[in-house]
Amino acid sequence: MAAQSSAALSDERLRARVTRALGADPYFYGAHVTVSVHNGVVELDGVLPSELDLLSAVRIARKSVGRRRVQGHILIELGEQNARWKPLTLNSASAVER
Repeated sequence: MAAQSSAALSDERLRARVTRALGADPYFYGAHVTVSVHNGVVELDGVLPSELDLLSAVRIARKSVGRRRVQGHILIELGEQNARWKPLTLNSASAVER
């Protein structure tokens, strides 16, 4: 029971750390990105305007939590009017590591 509550606390701390890091980056606008953490795996969900922004989000998240797994479930907006959405799932193994 204590291990489970400890893991939940750790997950919440990781979520807060990633959320702060995304908000603190002056070049990343993440208003449409939410962060959740389950068993130490960071998940980014939301909508971003480009794949470059997605890679930035993963880079920022990985930098803030170290070598933990980061997954992105992000929709990329294509075009401005009558926008179509391109679903893109990215895990940290294929992300740029910095």
